[in-house]
Amino acid sequence: MQNRSSVSIEEFVTLIEKSFTNNGERYLNAAIENLRKGKLENIEYISASLQYIPEDWIEKNIDKLINTFKALPETTVDPFIALLGRMIPSPHLRSEGQNIIKTIIVPRVVKSCSHETLMKIAAAIDLELINGSAISRIADVSWKSSVEDGVLINSKIKGDLWSKIEEHQFSNENEKHQALLCCFKYGNVEFDKVLNYIKKIGGVRENGINGLDLNERIQYYEKINQTHQLLQQLILSFKLGLAPISNQLLHILLQHCALINQLPPVTISLLFTTIIVLMDNIKGILMTRISLLLPLLLEFIKQNKLNERYHSIIIQAKSIIQTLSLESKPFLNKQDSEIMAELQQLLI
Repeated sequence: MQNRSSVSIEEFVTLIEKSFTNNGERYLNAAIENLRKGKLENIEYISASLQYIPEDWIEKNIDKLINTFKALPETTVDPFIALLGRMIPSPHLRSEGQNIIKTIIVPRVVKSCSHETLMKIAAAIDLELINGSAISRIADVSWKSSVEDGVLINSKIKGDLWSKIEEHQFSNENEKHQALLCCFKYGNVEFDKVLNYIKKIGGVRENGINGLDLNERIQYYEKINQTHQLLQQLILSFKLGLAPISNQLLHILLQHCALINQLPPVTISLLFTTIIVLMDNIKGILMTRISLLLPLLLEFIKQNKLNERYHSIIIQAKSIIQTLSLESKPFLNKQDSEIMAELQQLLI
């Protein structure tokens, strides 16, 4: 008989699907036997073909498959997940499939959870092959793989994802911040919770950076950076839905703008990006505060126009001013108009 390794995975799967009673079953048995002998490359062949094997063959040979897979290294989960796709939908095998989740899959994922395995777990959850307490147990350890994987798996559990992340004990605040940013991708985020968190981490000191040592300044800047990363995601996620809290958003922005000459370039760039995202997604939102914003922009540009470190940031400022000049005419008083004209002249 021809060896399994002489065909590709695609050819192997086609044999199982189209010619099981002829060559397909022989190839499958050969792959299982080779796997029992320690030839681990057969895992992928068997896993890929399981969905095409006739149900009566699966039921008849389920013990052989399970015992073969059990003998594999303890980090191996893929063939069990593939097997669940045949067991959970089957009235005859569902109970045993649930036992495999509890006694084999969950303990193996807990011992060693990789990104690849968690992606397959996530797909199995979406297909309702894994549910209940098994998801919670896997979610608890999913953070070991990465922040992103932890957020993804935890998003599969009912409940408020943002609160789960806030309550989780991360190794550092940066990991927590990255998880909260990921939350916008996977969770139904409530903007009042985001705003409360932003107020907590991005509060503005009355004296700015005065009285802070170097390390305290760095931490202060980092909190402002994180505030604007979250604000940008908040704006992009809710857009016009943010109208009820627009005044609070503008208050935070203007507080940071008032510090503009105390902030490092990277923080100013994030601040300007937030303003641009805000203007792009919620038209006219800045018009009610334009008398406060224009003098701050003018002072910043006067001080930094010729500084090469601020070249890309000045380009951002120019974009903001061009947009404001087009939208703000009905809202400008005489002093605002004079400042706007001076800004446009400076940026020619």
